[in-house]
Amino acid sequence: MLTVVLTILKWIGITILMLLGILIFILCLILFVPIRYKADGFYKDSYQIRARVTWLFHFISFSLEYEKEQPFRMKLRILGISIFDNLKKKDKKSKKTNRNTSPEIVAASKEEQNSSEAVKEITKAEKTTIQGQDTVELKDISISETTVDEDMGVNREVDEFTFIQKVKLAFSKAIGIFRNIKYTIRRICDTIKELKDNITYYIELLKKDSTKAAFVACKKQLLRIFKNLRPQKFQVNLYVGMDDPATMGDILGVWGMLYPIHQGYIDLCPNFEQAVLEGDFYCKGRITVYIYIWTILIVLFDKDIRRLRKCLVRKGK
Repeated sequence: MLTVVLTILKWIGITILMLLGILIFILCLILFVPIRYKADGFYKDSYQIRARVTWLFHFISFSLEYEKEQPFRMKLRILGISIFDNLKKKDKKSKKTNRNTSPEIVAASKEEQNSSEAVKEITKAEKTTIQGQDTVELKDISISETTVDEDMGVNREVDEFTFIQKVKLAFSKAIGIFRNIKYTIRRICDTIKELKDNITYYIELLKKDSTKAAFVACKKQLLRIFKNLRPQKFQVNLYVGMDDPATMGDILGVWGMLYPIHQGYIDLCPNFEQAVLEGDFYCKGRITVYIYIWTILIVLFDKDIRRLRKCLVRKGK
């Protein structure tokens, strides 16, 4: 009996270890296998842009394509099997609508519309007769009520609004205006004082060494994310021309000033005789997930950043 229990426990432990191993393997794939992206396009008489994102040797692939005078297309494939295609759905819907629009169905719908219109006309005529009778009765009642209200209103105005009451109302209104002015001035002074205190507090906070260290840590993480996002290979070829050679010279001057940034990956072919704008581009890169998780952990648990987060929200505010 004991041997049976031990064998059962052994197989349960083996299955648990296998499941844990599979989960760890999947987690490592998600974290360390990069997501690769590629995009290209051109602009001449027409234009076209294509982009593709793949993961784990095209296990999952997502593509975008847009061309002049063509609909925007999106595709999602898993193991080469099409899971989502926005243009296929439109084709299926158009086929269904064409099937439903048979001549018999169209004739039946027209007969139903004619019958419904006739019923609507009859109901409208009945409603107009009833509304006419109701409006006549309401007019008689309203005329009688307005005459009574006018007589009562004249008597009340004579009794209530005497000269002394009008003076009291004017005096109370003047006191209320002065009180409101006093309260508004006090509020403005309080807000100015609060703004001054906040400005001095945050200036002192920026001067601290811990805040400077927090900003340095955030800067490092942002640079790391930028390095992960930027394409490893890219090339832009431009063919630019202007009618005025001076403007074309200015463009070339700006291109030369920005050479340390683009480092020749943006190639510019000038034309000094006519206005032209053509070009094409290509880029390729990869994104790794663990870098983003690592940056999130640093931002959450770094002591300087945590201190800065606490100090940014003042106590009692």
